[in-house]
Amino acid sequence: MYFYVYAQYLKVVGVSEAYEDAANCLWLLTNSKPCANCKSPIQKNEGCNHMQCAKCKYDFCWICLEEWKKHSSSTGGYYRCTRYEVIQHVEEQSKEMTVEAEKKHKRFQELDRFMHYYTRYKNHEHSYQTDLEMVTEDLAQKVNRPYLRTPRHKIIRAACLVQQKRQEFLASVARGVAPADSPDAPRRR
Repeated sequence: MYFYVYAQYLKVVGVSEAYEDAANCLWLLTNSKPCANCKSPIQKNEGCNHMQCAKCKYDFCWICLEEWKKHSSSTGGYYRCTRYEVIQHVEEQSKEMTVEAEKKHKRFQELDRFMHYYTRYKNHEHSYQTDLEMVTEDLAQKVNRPYLRTPRHKIIRAACLVQQKRQEFLASVARGVAPADSPDAPRRR
């Protein structure tokens, strides 16, 4: 009755449909609960806590939204969820779920941190290998050009650069920055 009078008042005053929709949503939130199965809003209009969804015919408890089959004399009685001990049990379960969610969140953060550093590590490794390959190729081109004479000091400088890049690469392997099984790493004698 109250809702009907309120709706008529809104029409007289000239309130828009958006406000009416907002009022309807507010009423649904304060006076109904979602079905435990299909999530459609249900209003309790009788005294018993045993509810049956008109949409999906699911039987559940109005207080705890658990399946009604769990509310029998063998499981603690029909009014077990109105007892204080059950509320404590539900709160303990909620705390456990919160702790578990926090642990999962922390694991995701650790995984994200690992991925952050791993991508930088792989990029660094790739840079070492690419530098070594480039200077080696440059030296090979300078040495193997029969039609152009490369000055001897440029070949020596390129050979020294190749040696320096190889030493840097081997030092990075020794420090663990690049993997020891890289194809460019020379064998130790």
